[in-house]
Amino acid sequence: MRPFVYGYLRTSPCSSVDAIAPAQAEMVAYAEHEGYRLAEIFMDRGLADSSALSAAVTALRCGDRAPLR
Repeated sequence: MRPFVYGYLRTSPCSSVDAIAPAQAEMVAYAEHEGYRLAEIFMDRGLADSSALSAAVTALRCGDRAPLR
């Protein structure tokens, strides 16, 4: 069984889904290439938002996320 890995992105509040998709695809490809399973990609929009970062830290501590693939 391959270990899980988590992704994190901080984007501009104005970023479109199309603008973010390449970064997400890169994370998926990297995880697979390195022998990991991408469990989740956490994403905050803008500098003031850090809720996804907090969720990522919690996931790392608890390890309770199911893989995306």
